[in-house]
Parts: sequence; C-alpha cells; structure tokens
Amino acid sequence: MMTLMSRPRHTPDADLEGQFGPRLAALRKTAGFTQHQFALAAGITRRMVAYYESENHYPPAQVLVRLAQALGATTDQLLGISPPSSDPTPHGNSHLARRLKQLESLPPSDQKAVFKVIDALATQTKPVAAQGRRR
Repeated sequence: MMTLMSRPRHTPDADLEGQFGPRLAALRKTAGFTQHQFALAAGITRRMVAYYESENHYPPAQVLVRLAQALGATTDQLLGISPPSSDPTPHGNSHLARRLKQLESLPPSDQKAVFKVIDALATQTKPVAAQGRRR
C-alpha cells in the first residue's frame, strides 16, 4: 500500500526539482508577467515576488493560493507535485488573456463600451495578411 509520503512526485524538469523559486519564476515568465505585473495580479509586492523566487523561500499557504490564482495554475503545479498546464494561455497571447480577464470584472455597461471600441477598431483596420497582398 502506498502512503502519502511515498507518493511519487512529478518532476517535469529535473533542474527545478525541489526548487520552488525557480519554478515560480519560470511559470511567471511563461504566463508573460513581469515581477511587477505578477505582484499586482497576486495582491503582493514586487519585493515579495523576488523573495519567493529566490531558491530557498516558500510563501505561506494563503499567499501560495493567490500566486496560483494569478498564474491560472494550481498550488500542486506551483509546488511541482503535478505538471504545469500544457497551454497556460488558452487565448494564445498571455498579455491579451490577462487583459480579457480584467474585463470580466468590469460592470456590464463598461464591458459593452469596451466591446464597442474594439468592434469599431476591428472594422476600420485591415488584417495584416490582407495588406501585404495588394495587386
């Protein structure tokens, strides 16, 4: 019978095994965050991000949860227990994905106004591929 202590850990990258800080930094960079942007998203200071990204410092549980939420990851992924998501940004552009997530928190009237601006810009801007095929 396997106990919790003998459970095999997933080690997606042997270089990061057991190292919370480098794993956090790699996940942050993959998500497209600077330390400052990540700190704002997680509700902590940039200095705290730098501290937790250093090799030997683990955050308390409540901060770990906020870090995971800001990255769109699980605490198990941050701790190296489970592998990171194969596609951390479903929209393909992490910056765009974060901005869209911010729009969700706006009141419906503000969301509608933003979408009107986007629609207006999209209709007056030609796609880049079409601009190169002029005859």
